Amino acid sequence: MKPVFCALPALLCAFSVLSSPVSFADDTLKMNQIQVIGTHNSYRRSLSPTTLAWLKKLSPEMADALDYQHGSLKAQLDGGVRQLEIDIYADSSGKRYAHPRGVEWEKKAGFTPDADQSDATDKQGTDFKVMHIVDIDQRSSCEPLRQCLTLVKQWSDAHPNHLPVYIDLETKQDVPLPGGSYPSLSRNSLQKPRMTSWMLNCSPSSGGKIS
Repeated sequence: MKPVFCALPALLCAFSVLSSPVSFADDTLKMNQIQVIGTHNSYRRSLSPTTLAWLKKLSPEMADALDYQHGSLKAQLDGGVRQLEIDIYADSSGKRYAHPRGVEWEKKAGFTPDADQSDATDKQGTDFKVMHIVDIDQRSSCEPLRQCLTLVKQWSDAHPNHLPVYIDLETKQDVPLPGGSYPSLSRNSLQKPRMTSWMLNCSPSSGGKIS
């Protein structure tokens, strides 16, 4: 499986959750002089056990590449991570990813799908959905995007002297398997104005409110 940044065009929106200056920093310290530890697919939970077993028969290489997980965003930030990467999918109907087709594929292959296949539901509205791969890898420790940003904001509020936390947002619509679910929106219609509004609302000048 090719790296996401090589295989797909990506809109990387990097912004930081700012706080009060740390005690050892001064006016001469620049953002590009800070090195931080980051994680890729920071939101990602493991594949469901049945999905992993099914995928091992379909593509052992892909199964091996996807057999990993991260702790919660809070746990990562507590552990010193200061750069998070989050994959997002536009969902204009609010129901686009509520029923992953991986369930059907697993049944046809003779497996009994796990109930916990996706954290995207039809009750989360039209907010951007957070997941790795449509239909087979939709489990996330935070869902939708608003919740992820809220969790980071809550952690930031509880740690007022932390260094900036960088967040990379990658817009995606990849479908790796035949017969997959293609998002109804094109890459050019990923509601960029609303995304920009969220980032502005999360800035220090707005009081850090995520609306």
